[in-house]
Amino acid sequence: LFYLVYLIPLASAMIFLWHLKGGKAVPRKGAILFFLIVLSAILFLLLLFNQASPVIPTDEAMIDLYSAHLFLQGINPYSAGLVSHAFSFYNYPLTGNTPMTTGGYVDSLTYPALSFLMVVPALLLNIKPAAVMLPFFLVPVILVWYRAWSRKQWLLSSLVLLPFLGFTIYSSQVQFADSDIFWVSFLMLSYYFLPKAKTSGALFGLALSVTQFPAVAFPFILYYIYREYGFKKAIFWFLAATLTFLAINGYFI
Repeated sequence: LFYLVYLIPLASAMIFLWHLKGGKAVPRKGAILFFLIVLSAILFLLLLFNQASPVIPTDEAMIDLYSAHLFLQGINPYSAGLVSHAFSFYNYPLTGNTPMTTGGYVDSLTYPALSFLMVVPALLLNIKPAAVMLPFFLVPVILVWYRAWSRKQWLLSSLVLLPFLGFTIYSSQVQFADSDIFWVSFLMLSYYFLPKAKTSGALFGLALSVTQFPAVAFPFILYYIYREYGFKKAIFWFLAATLTFLAINGYFI
């Protein structure tokens, strides 16, 4: 069943390319159909891996989940020493801890705060944290495809989908509750909405609220907006990103 999921879209790709080469297909409709087939296959894989994954696959997921638990109790999870109780709270095995080069293991919550706030719905709905992340794994697939499809690059819009399906670790990451998909999706959405400075800035602020990695792209995006859309748009983008970040993290700083 697992390999059949791969064979269906790959066979569809071969048929689509054969028809395209012979001029027997309408490229636009064929590209849409192939996209839907691949997206369905990726979604099925995500659901499959999510079903097979444990509730708490890593110590990082455990710390985020426990922090969300404290937050719902009205307790600031950044208070000294609180998060270290997560290991005993969930009976998490010591063999799963992340060791530190200075000795000991990771037992604290790092900033920014959206990393654990994103799993609050998991507690409220009594589902796995990975299930909350699952829809975000579809965002890069949709954006990459639509980027090419909207420019009428029918063949390219189909080819760019294959790595998502062929690179098996992409779909399987959902079973590890990899929260990196949050900031990656928000950052990609921010780039997509660059012409709309306020929307793009707010999305970048969300990406930066998950982790500090997007900060590397901050000066480059800001300069790009200034060059392409002007000083006013750059200011709007900067303010939207800053206010979004402060709105989420201000309480915890």
